[in-house]
Amino acid sequence: MKTVQSPQRLLQNHDDLITSIRTQADIVTGHWDALHAPLLSRTAEHLQELPNRTGDRQLLAMALSAALVSLQRTAEAKFEQFPHRKRYACFAAALTYDCADPAADLEVNVIAADGKNTVWEPLEGSTIADIGNAYTAFWTHRRLDAASVRPAITWSMLPLTARRWLSAEREIVHEYMAVTARPNTQYARYIPQLDRQPHNPTPQLHEFIDYLHRLIKSGKYNRPTSRLHVVAQGLLLVLPGIFSDFNTLAADEIANRLRGSSLLVACNPGGAKTNTWRFRSESGQKLKGWIIDPDRAGIPAPDDLNQHLHPLKIA
Repeated sequence: MKTVQSPQRLLQNHDDLITSIRTQADIVTGHWDALHAPLLSRTAEHLQELPNRTGDRQLLAMALSAALVSLQRTAEAKFEQFPHRKRYACFAAALTYDCADPAADLEVNVIAADGKNTVWEPLEGSTIADIGNAYTAFWTHRRLDAASVRPAITWSMLPLTARRWLSAEREIVHEYMAVTARPNTQYARYIPQLDRQPHNPTPQLHEFIDYLHRLIKSGKYNRPTSRLHVVAQGLLLVLPGIFSDFNTLAADEIANRLRGSSLLVACNPGGAKTNTWRFRSESGQKLKGWIIDPDRAGIPAPDDLNQHLHPLKIA
């Protein structure tokens, strides 16, 4: 569980990045104080220490890095009109791009002083600190696309001074809104997040995850003939049958999609990285399969582990 921190404290952890951003912005102090610094503070307050989908980085660190890259890219841009406004618009879009995630697939539960737990909804205009003083966060696969709410979230993040300054040129506002929603717009080359491939699973994979959820809800797991078992490492999918059980025609496609996702828990027998785990039951039956992380898949995993399966060591 994380504790809510002040924007000043959060940004202190990234002093080097902030210094680089300030240098790269190359603007007078008044401009920095009115436009850039308040947005950095608001972004830190919004993102706190929320994790990215793979859990290896914090969204705030990624946002600051993206903002710096955006400033570096626009330094050589030849904007014919209003270059300062356009450069700031790109900086702001890159900095706040991932602020929409908590309104989509990143679920943030905030604990208030009275112990009550509330799901944070950024579209209401609140911050985590407005609700409580501690929080937990996990990524789900609810099929909610951050792109649908990103323009509203990112625009609301801007200080009033910045919104008024950009709104003096309506075309810039429209380009700002467009680039926060689509990857093929005029400003796209200046937003580093648009370089990356989307992390959300395909609809077919979403449907397969829903199928696993239904198996658990109906109790069709941990049985001798089940294709799904709950083990200490996560949810064991027995190969190849579980994919055919779900959709015979699309079995190979779903397996390929899952193999390329971040959901699989890697097995490392003998130091060789592989996705395939092997188990033996108490009756001597051998099973092989993949294990997925239920938290990343957004599946509430049961607590009752299969006590009859034991992992095999592979030489």
